[in-house]
Amino acid sequence: MHLTSGKSNDTDPVGKLVESLARNPDRFRDSGGYERLSHLLESGCPPDAIKSVLRGDGPIVGDLLWTVTELEDVAPFVSEAVSHLSNEDVGTAAYAMEVVLRGSHHRGQLGAALERLRSCDVAVCEHAARTLAGEGLARLLDILAAVGDSWRTLAKELSGKPLRSKLVENLVTAGRRDHQVIGVALATLAYERDESYLDCLVRAEETWVHEYGEWLQTRARGRSSDRTI
Repeated sequence: MHLTSGKSNDTDPVGKLVESLARNPDRFRDSGGYERLSHLLESGCPPDAIKSVLRGDGPIVGDLLWTVTELEDVAPFVSEAVSHLSNEDVGTAAYAMEVVLRGSHHRGQLGAALERLRSCDVAVCEHAARTLAGEGLARLLDILAAVGDSWRTLAKELSGKPLRSKLVENLVTAGRRDHQVIGVALATLAYERDESYLDCLVRAEETWVHEYGEWLQTRARGRSSDRTI
């Protein structure tokens, strides 16, 4: 199988590793292949071979998207990731969602990601919430403003004002999962200064939100315990 878009492996080390991954994923993992691939990409090697595979729907798409999420800059791969937001494999869809949420500034792409959150697997929702929380409030507001419509209104409501627990509660108790994801991300950003945001999650009827809140609550207690030692 040749995956390097016409380039010789002698001049395309990324393509050589991609072909190695396609031949034997287990051996690739055990031999440190993912680490070598990430290092090459971070070093500035052309990612053409990866982008070529991501334009299709082969068996290693999820593996490559995971590798991309480990990079500091995921923006070069956003166009390819968008096509996998609805991938039947939950892991692949989650990694695609992360790449788009972290790397895109395009209204259509970000809108497609938020739209997909309405009906995707809850594991993708949870991963999206973690991703948004990890990117910080400013990035979250940029995404909402870029998508526009009611999301822009929400971004304006959140900008320059203290976050209100009632707003978070309204989001996480909404019937739409995209709203729930935004609410969970906001609660994750705010709970360290005000644990009432944890209560909003724990009280939620939606199972995934409730369970995420319990996990976050356990994490908060662990941190509090560490500070008292």
